[in-house]
Amino acid sequence: MLHPHQINTLATKILEDRVEERRFDRELRIQRSKHVAQRNLHREIERLMKAEGNAQSVLDVLESVAAKSRVRSGHSTTTACCS
Repeated sequence: MLHPHQINTLATKILEDRVEERRFDRELRIQRSKHVAQRNLHREIERLMKAEGNAQSVLDVLESVAAKSRVRSGHSTTTACCS
């Protein structure tokens, strides 16, 4: 039979391990999402350069992507503190 102190210690250790796993998973998800975003941006720029060959259209895409990423980063910042 385990003493209450031993049960509390074991429960604390299990919780700490789970929190660390979630933190590691979150970092991997962020890294993957950045990689996917970069790949998509690269494809979109290539598509625009083939179709139009216009540097201004590429700049427009970059501006729109930057605006979207600012909105997402602001949103994720507000939700990260609450989770």
